[in-house]
Amino acid sequence: MAISTSPGNVFFLGEHSIVYGRPAIVAAVNFRTHAEVKKRTDNKVVINSDGYGTFEDTLENLSTKEWTVKLATPTEPARNDYKTDGKMDVLAPAKDLIGRLAQIHDLKTGFELSVKSEIPQNSGGMSSSTAFLSSVLGALNQEFSLGIDHQNFFDVLLPFQVKIHGGAASGAEITSSSLGGYNWVKRDLTKTPPVLERKNLGKQNFHLVIGNTGVAGLTSETVPYVRSGFNGDNASYNAVFDRIAELVSLAEKAIKAGDAKLLGQLMDEDHELLSRDLGVSHPKLNKLVDAARQAGAYGAKLSGGGKGGVMVALVSQETQDKVAKAIEAVGGHAYITTVGGEGLKN
Repeated sequence: MAISTSPGNVFFLGEHSIVYGRPAIVAAVNFRTHAEVKKRTDNKVVINSDGYGTFEDTLENLSTKEWTVKLATPTEPARNDYKTDGKMDVLAPAKDLIGRLAQIHDLKTGFELSVKSEIPQNSGGMSSSTAFLSSVLGALNQEFSLGIDHQNFFDVLLPFQVKIHGGAASGAEITSSSLGGYNWVKRDLTKTPPVLERKNLGKQNFHLVIGNTGVAGLTSETVPYVRSGFNGDNASYNAVFDRIAELVSLAEKAIKAGDAKLLGQLMDEDHELLSRDLGVSHPKLNKLVDAARQAGAYGAKLSGGGKGGVMVALVSQETQDKVAKAIEAVGGHAYITTVGGEGLKN
């Protein structure tokens, strides 16, 4: 039997602009997904997941399923084939992952897979699907001795992220889920497929309050939404992306210096660009952001795709309770958490 856990993820700055070759800063948060794998004596695959349902099939069926990834193009964004009735089917990419691993590593022995997650399921923005896939890959990697280094989880999981997010995903969240910490990430668009550059920004003692709107925010919808605007006016959108890149550069220095005040100010400006210029915020997100700022947060912004999901507030230990209560008072659900912790653990 093998057990693996992976953390969720938040964006300090740079979501959306990272798809267009600009850098971003992501970090692991202390909400984790746990996967347990145990070999069977037959070729059946049985998945049980709290909150995500159950599934049973054979390795033969999963490994022979036709599986393709369609990349988005300027004129034809790809759709998310993992969505059913407007909702993300988290088990679908896991089934695809199992099928691909069975093909590549010639797996013949079935297994039982149990998955539990601490990441809120009724919203978005904390990379629950990435933590799910990373944990499953970690457990299978260990139980079947696949020999996949944690540094290479990105290459294995990126195709599934691309499919989840409508054909245009950076895969930045995979860095947080597999390696943990605070990371500067950037897509090198000169290579095909694009390669994710990354560097760890060291350990820092920052504190976050995460506010959950309870409104489902689907990256598979917001990424094509931004792409549509970009296709209509490249110059205006590139100007916004360039400014976000400048904010990321300043934030990198602020994180390394442990300067929470400056980092918070940069987060504030990033949120305004995401909200006003890219149009990916939501009235409830803005309400939670405003409440956090008024309660003493250093800065606050949406995290992830937007149009719902979660926001993050950078706080001190002295203000974290006040900020959490302010978020709750305007209808959000608040989580006080640590950030920049460990990645995948077996």
